[in-house]
Amino acid sequence: MKDYVRDQYKMTVELVPPGCHRRNAAEVAIRNFKAHFLSILAGTADDFPLQLWDKLLPQAEITVNLLRQSNATAYAHMNGPFDYNKMPLAPLGCNVQVHEKADKRGTWAFHSVDGWYVQTSPEHYRTHKCYIKSTKSERLSDTVQFQHKRITNPTVSPKDKLMNAIAACQQALNNATNDKSNNEIHMLQAILNKAREQVTGEQVQPEIEQSFPRVQNNKDSLQPQNEDRHTTRSMTASLTPE
Repeated sequence: MKDYVRDQYKMTVELVPPGCHRRNAAEVAIRNFKAHFLSILAGTADDFPLQLWDKLLPQAEITVNLLRQSNATAYAHMNGPFDYNKMPLAPLGCNVQVHEKADKRGTWAFHSVDGWYVQTSPEHYRTHKCYIKSTKSERLSDTVQFQHKRITNPTVSPKDKLMNAIAACQQALNNATNDKSNNEIHMLQAILNKAREQVTGEQVQPEIEQSFPRVQNNKDSLQPQNEDRHTTRSMTASLTPE
């Protein structure tokens, strides 16, 4: 075999030490793909059937090549730049809700069916290939709702509700203009500061109101001292305050 490779293909044969798998590039590539594919299987839905593992291989090959980078990804060397707009990738094997078109469902039928995501179709634009649970067959759809077990829907926590109530009270206090309720406003402001300190853990400095003296016009200084003296236009200009 070694002579055939040297003579027929003019290639150099290089052997690795026995039992040293890291020196063999093929062994390293197999190890990397096994680790990558095991991580994909670990992230599938709990009810995902393992007999569908082979349907995950096409996209698993794409993702492992996208992760291997030098000057460019291994996928780019073989197929050119990857277009994420055309082929958006999603977690393989996760639960999905696949939309059923109006001409394919009954009048009172549900608008979506349960399934598992297996890959993004390379022949379509932004179209996903899913395995439908009820029909046990694959279906292409451009409208899919992903329900991965590690993707949680955002919820409003009690802390968020309390901060929203504090902000609403603060806004109401800022818009209050009744002078008779200033004392009550200051008391409410102190309560809000204490509540904000308990929620955020940061000390809030109380606001200190600064009183500025009112500007008063001294009309006596603008009047001429000699009332009998005739005031001219030039004198009026000099007496006008700036």
